Amino acid sequence: MRYALLGVVLVLITGCTCCGFDFWNTEPTVVSLKKKIDSQSAVNLVIDYSLKLEREHHLFLEDSNFYYDDQIQCIELEYSTQNLLTIKEARRILVEMVEDLMDRLNEDAVLADTLRYPFKARRLQIYIDCQSFFGLYVDPFYVSWIILENDKSYFYAFDLKNHGYDFWHSRIEPFFKSVQIINAENKANELYEASKPQMPQSLIKERYLGGQSDTGVITR
Repeated sequence: MRYALLGVVLVLITGCTCCGFDFWNTEPTVVSLKKKIDSQSAVNLVIDYSLKLEREHHLFLEDSNFYYDDQIQCIELEYSTQNLLTIKEARRILVEMVEDLMDRLNEDAVLADTLRYPFKARRLQIYIDCQSFFGLYVDPFYVSWIILENDKSYFYAFDLKNHGYDFWHSRIEPFFKSVQIINAENKANELYEASKPQMPQSLIKERYLGGQSDTGVITR
């Protein structure tokens, strides 16, 4: 009986070893095949993108993070500004920021292949801290925080920064709704410009600058 039990144990051990289990090997046998994210390309993209925002919108980069395993799962960007913004202006800045960043990511020869597919706005987290003293101490109904998080747009008034309040004025909307509003505004502006009457060329008055007409003829 003892010999029979010993034979069964040996068969089990041998079978496990043949199936790929080695009880005597303490080294890991799983090899990771994760891609390596090019961190320099990520830095280059964020800096170039942020310098554009600094020049055009006076937004200054405070922090940035890329979250990834074998693919880039999420990108987080934080900015500050002294701009005094209404909700309408803040919404336009946020939508244009996201559209520009998505274009840059998809066109980047290195990073595009490492994005989690499909990489959409819900994988972006953007925080803009508006620090205007006018909004803080004079008119609190301008926008103090602009946030894109979990595919939603958040716009908070400056009363958010008053620690004595337990209620803040805000507007929260799905990001796709922010995009729809901006697209509608753009379309309305195009229609308005197209509807403006064009002055006939023959009625345009000749301009005179410094006693000389645009045609170069000296006038008296």
